[in-house]
Amino acid sequence: MIVTAKNWLNYNGTWHKCGERFEIKDSDFESVADYVEGDKEGVSNIFPPDVEQPKPEQPKRGRRKKTVEK
Repeated sequence: MIVTAKNWLNYNGTWHKCGERFEIKDSDFESVADYVEGDKEGVSNIFPPDVEQPKPEQPKRGRRKKTVEK
C-alpha cells in the first residue's frame, strides 16, 4: 500500500520526510495510521488517480524597454 507521511517517520530503519510517498505492508498500516495518510483500499499503480498538474509558467520574451534620459 502506498501512503504519504504527515511528518518525519522512521519506517523499517528508513526515514521518510513530510509529504513523501512510500510503500508499506498492509499489515503495518494499523501501527502507523496516525502518522500517514492513505486509505485502507490502497491506490492502483497502474491507474493512478487523476491529479491536475499545474502548468509551467511561460518565459517572458522580448527586449526591455529603453529609458529616455532627459
